[in-house]
This record gives sequence, structure tokens and C-alpha cells, in this order.
Amino acid sequence: MKVFFTLLAIIGLAQGSVIAKDTLAQLLGNSIDADSLQQARADASAYFDQVLANLREQMFLTGMNAIPLPDQVLEFEQVIGGITFHGQAALYNGTLLHLDTLHRTGVADIKVEENGDLVISAEVGVNQATLHYEMIAQFMDLGPHAIVDGGLSRVRLLMALRVDFSSMAVHMQTFDIRSTGVLSVDIKGLGAILNFLVEIVASFLGNLIKGIVAAMLEGPIKNIINKILADLFFPPTVFNAIRAVQAVVGASIM
Repeated sequence: MKVFFTLLAIIGLAQGSVIAKDTLAQLLGNSIDADSLQQARADASAYFDQVLANLREQMFLTGMNAIPLPDQVLEFEQVIGGITFHGQAALYNGTLLHLDTLHRTGVADIKVEENGDLVISAEVGVNQATLHYEMIAQFMDLGPHAIVDGGLSRVRLLMALRVDFSSMAVHMQTFDIRSTGVLSVDIKGLGAILNFLVEIVASFLGNLIKGIVAAMLEGPIKNIINKILADLFFPPTVFNAIRAVQAVVGASIM
């Protein structure tokens, strides 16, 4: 593990410096190569993955793999033969599934700040969340029972972790939601006359679900990650590597 975290620090310093990678390699006794640098970046991604793996476990244990959705009543109208008819759709027994599949969707970026803090950032997201509702639609003399199923993809956020140079404590620096996802909806049981409801219900649920996802990410999910960071050990060897490079090439590497 000592070699990994030494390389982790070196790649971060090389990215933030005017010194070329081959020069750094020469100054450090030609102890690094391109494959090692790639491995360091992969290992940094693995550290991120461990945080998210702990998050998924905690979400599962606390029931956030199946989030109850609120009952909803949607009012709508439709013009038929020049006459406007009013109706409503009652949505109930709703569940949002698989939001606990948050995972890293890109390679982790590594940066060493001027004060020596280390920042590791990556994009994370959910691609295969699903939702389920039962629905009763009341329109004219019709009142069919229908099943609403949906798929939520491309939930994306940027997460950055800051490791404090003096205490080696890890804190959340950035948790920015970039997209609350794209929702696709399929409704079975409406019948041909009420098929126009699919688009209306899909638009309504899109706004509802995106709001719920944003609230979950910014609230309980972020809180769980902060607790994980407080408990997850971050090896100190990375800072020893920073000091070693500073001793060779000076402060200009920051």
C-alpha cells in the first residue's frame, strides 16, 4: 500500500505542476513509469469506490433501496368532440427502487492544493433506478385500474473529497447535483380511450421523482457519506510522499 499512495501523491503533483512527468521521474530516481501512473489513478478510483460501496451497504440496511413514494391525485382534462371532460388519476402504493446503486461513473481526478491538502473528485450516478405505482383513472364513465412502471437513468452528481494535510481527516468538499435523471414511463391497463394519459402521467411523475431524488441526495444520502468519511481510515503515507517530493523539487510543485 505504501507504493500506491506514494504514486497517488506523485500523479497529483505532476498534474498541478509545470514540471514534466519525465523530469519528476528523473528527480525521483526513475522510480515511476507510465504504467505505474495509470495504476495510481486506478487505485485512487478504488478509494472512491470503497466510499460508495459503504454508502450502498448503509442505504440497503436502512431501507433506502426501496423508498416509499407519496400517494398522488392528478387532475386532468381532455377535449372530445368540442366538449371538455374532466378527470383524475389516483396514484398509490408507490415505490422508488435501486437508488442505492450509486456508483462512480468516471475516473477519479487527483489534485494537491497549495496548503498540501489532497482533493479526490469523481462523477457518480445512478443508471437503473425504477419506480412502481398503482393507478385508478376516473374519466367519463371509465375507471380502470392500471399499473405504472418507470425507469430512472442518468442521475449524475460531482463529488469531491478533501483530505486535510495536518489532521488527515477526510471531508466532503463538493456534492453538486448535475442531473436528477431521465424518467421513462410505461402504463398498462388504461385501454385505448385513455392512452392520452400516458404523457400526462409521465410528465407529472418526472417532476415528482426528480424532486424526491434531489431531496434524498442532498439530505440522508449526503449525511451517510459524511459519516462514512469520518470513520473510513485514510493512510498517512500519501502526505509523506508529498513531503519527499517537496524536498527534491521545492515548493514550485504546488
